[in-house]
Amino acid sequence: MSLPISKKADFVLAFNKNNDEKVCDVYTKFKLNNPSEPLSPIMDAYILRIALACVLELKDAIGKVAKTKLQLAVYYIAILWKLRHLIIIKRKY
Repeated sequence: MSLPISKKADFVLAFNKNNDEKVCDVYTKFKLNNPSEPLSPIMDAYILRIALACVLELKDAIGKVAKTKLQLAVYYIAILWKLRHLIIIKRKY
């Protein structure tokens, strides 16, 4: 089971299939084997199609540190669950 989250990230570092042939091959193979499976746990129309490397949450100088840490914890837990889910899918094939 994957844990999708609906909140948008401030910034995301991801693997871009347009800049690297090997990355493009990975995306293509994944989509061929899993046509309806999103790569990301973040349910944004664009982000769900890319493999995330890192999520960044920004706050201004008076932003609440605890809230930022909680948001990042939710993102990273969702990403770890997504990776687990993808491993389980891979083992089925």
